[in-house]
Amino acid sequence: AVVSTQSTGIDEGERSRRKAIILSRCCALLCVFLAVVDWVVLAEVIQKLQEPDEKGESYNKPMFLCFCIRTTYMIAFIPYVLWKYTPVGGQGRHDAEPFSSLYMFTRACVLNVLGYISGYTWYMSLPITSVSANTAIYM
Repeated sequence: AVVSTQSTGIDEGERSRRKAIILSRCCALLCVFLAVVDWVVLAEVIQKLQEPDEKGESYNKPMFLCFCIRTTYMIAFIPYVLWKYTPVGGQGRHDAEPFSSLYMFTRACVLNVLGYISGYTWYMSLPITSVSANTAIYM
């Protein structure tokens, strides 16, 4: 027996909307999973980088590490700009801008300084703590 969409009460628009929601949630879960994996791998690599090697030498420059990692986050800004301001993101996004550029810039500067201080102290503490303890403290 073939079940028509009329008998179930779900039209094609509703069905495609539900598929889009499911796809969106699956993509969000994938992004969260990748962020967690990235965080753990990054912490392990940086901790190994700062440990002394056979010769007793180590790369103990937490400010440079913090700068490099925080500036590479800007790579994520490129797809956002493409999505937000070009037709690549569908018809182009026409969201209302709730905040002024000056407001966003000042808030971003303050949060960046706070994030930099937090990241710097996190990198400083990696050589003397375990990654799991460090993550629990800073998260």
